[in-house]
Amino acid sequence: MIQPATDNSPTISDKPKHRIFRNLEVALEEKRIPSDNHSFLIQLIATIDVQEISERSAYIHVKRREPGPDIHIHSGWTEGFASAQEITNVHPTAEIHEYGTKFKRWYVVHPENRLRGHETMAAAERIHEVCSVCFTQRAANGTCSCY
Repeated sequence: MIQPATDNSPTISDKPKHRIFRNLEVALEEKRIPSDNHSFLIQLIATIDVQEISERSAYIHVKRREPGPDIHIHSGWTEGFASAQEITNVHPTAEIHEYGTKFKRWYVVHPENRLRGHETMAAAERIHEVCSVCFTQRAANGTCSCY
């Protein structure tokens, strides 16, 4: 489960590549995720045994302690769930979508988002395959930084 902060510092480190956050609440604030989605995301991520929460340029990276794909929290959706059940156990009426060809993954659209109508499909098309070695999302050209 997510460990609470032990001091007033919002991050554990400020590495040039990415910051590691002490907890999800701080990460959501720092990355300016709409506050209407905070409780939705906290409930969703609370079911995952989290090893580390870090910042990437476009999302919050949630690394699992147990084997499985990492979770990426974007402004309007969260991706990287190994099954639809991971989402529906917490939010049974949430808007969820499957993606990936070799490894099926799931993403959930946040209650407060700008992904409505045709824009939801455009977001789904931007989600790329997940690397089978490091479980991160591949670049648009299909490459991964772990090679």
